[in-house]
This record gives sequence, structure tokens and C-alpha cells, in this order.
Amino acid sequence: MSSNYNSRPLLAEVLIENGTHRVIRRRQTLAELIALETFE
Repeated sequence: MSSNYNSRPLLAEVLIENGTHRVIRRRQTLAELIALETFE
């Protein structure tokens, strides 16, 4: 479980199943994180 609390980017998630692994969510880029911010 992860969140963007304190402007931290989300980490990648890896699924390990039957001795193999695969990325099921890539890590969040800085550009994606900034796009979620509101500046007033």
C-alpha cells in the first residue's frame, strides 16, 4: 500500500507468482506527481 502523502511518488509494484515476477504498476514519475498538485 502506498500514497502520495508528503509529495512522495508512488513506488513500482511487483507481483511474484509461481517463481516468476512481473511489474504490475510502474513507479510514478516526477511529472505525474506534480500534475496532481494544485497551486493557488
